[in-house]
Amino acid sequence: MFSLVTDKKTLGLFIALSFLLAFLYADTVRWLIGIWIHDKPYSHGFFVPFISLYLFWIQRRQLQCQPAKWGTVIGGLIIGLCCLFLLLGRTGAIMQLELPSLFFIFPGIVLFLCGWRVLVALWFPLFFLQFMIPWIDPFLKYIYPVARRWAAGLGAWLLSFKYPVFHDATFIYLPDISLSVVDGCSGINFFISVTAVGLLLAYLTQKSWFRVAVVVVSSAVLTVLINGVRVALAGIMGQKYGADMLHGPGHIFRGWFVAQVGWIGIFFINWLIAKIPHESSVPLYKKGIKWLSMKPGTTPGNEKNPDLRRRLLVLVILLSAFAGYLYTFAMPRPVHLASSLDTIPSTVGPWKGQQQVWLASSRYFPGVGPELFRRYTGPEKRAVYLYIGYFPFQSVHSRLVSYHSRIFFENREEVILARSDKRQELKISYSSPVVGRQRYDVLTWFVYPDTVIADPVKAKLTGLVDAFLHHRNNGAVVLIATPATAQEGETAGHTVLKDLESFAGGIAPFISELVRDQ
Repeated sequence: MFSLVTDKKTLGLFIALSFLLAFLYADTVRWLIGIWIHDKPYSHGFFVPFISLYLFWIQRRQLQCQPAKWGTVIGGLIIGLCCLFLLLGRTGAIMQLELPSLFFIFPGIVLFLCGWRVLVALWFPLFFLQFMIPWIDPFLKYIYPVARRWAAGLGAWLLSFKYPVFHDATFIYLPDISLSVVDGCSGINFFISVTAVGLLLAYLTQKSWFRVAVVVVSSAVLTVLINGVRVALAGIMGQKYGADMLHGPGHIFRGWFVAQVGWIGIFFINWLIAKIPHESSVPLYKKGIKWLSMKPGTTPGNEKNPDLRRRLLVLVILLSAFAGYLYTFAMPRPVHLASSLDTIPSTVGPWKGQQQVWLASSRYFPGVGPELFRRYTGPEKRAVYLYIGYFPFQSVHSRLVSYHSRIFFENREEVILARSDKRQELKISYSSPVVGRQRYDVLTWFVYPDTVIADPVKAKLTGLVDAFLHHRNNGAVVLIATPATAQEGETAGHTVLKDLESFAGGIAPFISELVRDQ
């Protein structure tokens, strides 16, 4: 395989292929970098590509391209599917399709160019790349509550050796203070990176896959235990020094301390297991490629491979044609509003409004186009806030539905909205997110040129269908919110929701007309 280093034509084709992949997936990688920066569970993602390159490098001289007919066919099919997923994801602004395309195109290329043997030899470096992708992000809302209960339960058990403790789900009550284990203290932020480090260490040092499994499981258990210790430390410091120790520098110190203890524990567990005698002295990363022997009389780097060069040329031509089609013909066009959002009436029934920026929209809807912020005052001087964000064109960095805006759809309920113009009733979402430090009751929906949608998944699919059938994916997001108050009872809360629905029904027809194609 590495004879291509001495073959200038083949090397040039490899460089061309690298530039093509960088061009096609640049937006996807930029999006991933944003995830690594802002989402702690994936902050280790910066290191994953370099680790995979290192694993590839230490095996480089034991690889030899031996392409086979069916390997080429299946590799070509994988590359074709990845291009289709990229096309769908890029035009419909659906990252859940772009990410599998990015992950699977590399094994597809290896199989297409070099055959099954090299793919099998490189399976672990290629598999390890999945740690940079937020696969579990859609499931975090289900994982966090379980992890919080485990952390609270273990922390309460440890505290019970020193204090009288009452434990209820994620709450811990001590004599002078009470604690609530929130998502940030659930341990999930450490769990993914700990699993990645444990798996990598075991692969490089252990002699069997059973030992690898023991190291990975031990790392996961250690994460749970250490996080329970962290909760117990928070309880002790809060009980002795007051609630201020639960936040600020004390909170940062406990997180830092627990992380360091966790990393040291992983290395220690791996070292202990590696010390146990084993019949083999060869670590797994060497075993996996031991059977990939070269032909007698050959050494890496002394033979040319014209067949590999032809495959590379075909791949470069096909990916170039795909890139040209994607950016020249497939991408949807921007569609601008028929008139300014300021034409939305400032008086809606008994509600009277004025301009007021109440939402840090760039945080939740980055890349949005024209926006409208208003504060309406209605019956009993209740304040209702309106936000409309219009997207003339959706892309990787400018999407109606993204992880940025997920707080508006967590634990959502669908409610039926009666429009003031007596047209068909609309289904919209109701939720109670914390925006900044204020909890709101919020009605949310998406407006596309031909429909109104409450479900964010359906909104994504609608954008995808519009992109292919109508060559556009423009739409708007609408938020109608009022501050939630702890003093309001069930009847008062029902009244607040009815007020929100009444206002939303009056404003909805004006918004829909603005978004329709002209």
